[in-house]
This record gives sequence, C-alpha cells and structure tokens, in this order.
Amino acid sequence: MQAFPTTVTRRMALRATLVAGIALTVLGASGSSGNATTAEEAFASKAGAHAIQTAAYGGSAEQKVDRFRDLLRRYSNVKEVALFSLGKYEKQLPPSRAKEYFTLVEDFTAKLFASYAGNFAGREVQVLRSAPRTQNDIVVDSRILYNDDRRPAPVKWLVAKRGNKLNIYDVNIQGVWLSLFIQQKFVSILKKSKGDFEPLFAYLKE
Repeated sequence: MQAFPTTVTRRMALRATLVAGIALTVLGASGSSGNATTAEEAFASKAGAHAIQTAAYGGSAEQKVDRFRDLLRRYSNVKEVALFSLGKYEKQLPPSRAKEYFTLVEDFTAKLFASYAGNFAGREVQVLRSAPRTQNDIVVDSRILYNDDRRPAPVKWLVAKRGNKLNIYDVNIQGVWLSLFIQQKFVSILKKSKGDFEPLFAYLKE
C-alpha cells in the first residue's frame, strides 16, 4: 500500500487510515482460513469471509451502512476502542453523553467502511505468524495479496480475548497502530476545546 501523498490533509489522512485499517482488519482476511493455525487467526479469517459478503451486497447506501455496523458489532469492540481513543480525556466523558459518543464512533466507522471498504479488498491474506503481546492479546502478522500488480501489504492484527470472547482490537498498517492514530486526532480536538466534547461530536457527525 502506498504512503499518503504529502498534499493530503490531516483529516483526509485520518479517514483514509481509518478505513484502510478497518478494511484490512475484517475485509482483507478473506481466503486465509487455510493459513490459520490458532483461534485468533481463525477468528480473523471468519470475520474476513463475512465482510466480503457484506461488501458485495448491492443494497442502498443506508442498507450497506447497517450491514457494516452489524459486522463491527460482531467482530470488534467499538466501545473499548472508543474509550481508548479519548486518552487522558476518557474520565472526562460526561456519563450522560457516553451512549451518544459510542453511537457516533460506531456510526462514523460504519459509514466510512460502507463508502470505501471496496477499495481495500484484497484477493487473500497470508498469515505469516502470531505471537503473544500480553497474556490475553495476540499479534498476528500477515500480508495482503491483491489481484492486480500491487505489492503485498504487511498488516498486523491485535486480537484480544476478554473472557471467552475474541475481538479484533487494533490493526497496524504502514507501521502505525490504528487506535493510536485515532487517539492522537481525538485528543488533539479535545485539547484545543479544553475538554469540551462538542467539537469532537461535530467532527464525528461530518
């Protein structure tokens, strides 16, 4: 995957990276089940197969967003990622607006996925290896293979187990962990607004 051009704005870069990360996490895994040797790798493969079906759906724009929202709910933990993205401002999220914030992050992600995910769908993912990062978190190394002449794109997935449930919590593309990239953007907005969440809500609604 090519690096972002220097003329791309920070907001466009954020959105492109966000969509690429989501797409590579759950779209790019199609066809990798033969390479999966652990529960974490198999989980990513299952998510990818489901996402390919979702991307091929030919309904209205609203129906596509709904399907991608369902996909995210099934394979990821948007709430935990959304809280992590607030950084030091997590505890300042007004309890009365927490549900609104989680909904905005989920909708923001689903809309981006529905609009751009097809651009990132690869032919298959080759799972190379996996290793524990912590007791419950596994980093899966892989590479995306494409149907055209693009070079394979290295991707790392962070698959975490909470209780008996697996979720895809993060993805690393171009050497950048997606959750940290999003956190930098959200924290930057909150810092400029001195902790006022309205500008962040407005950004997520765009």
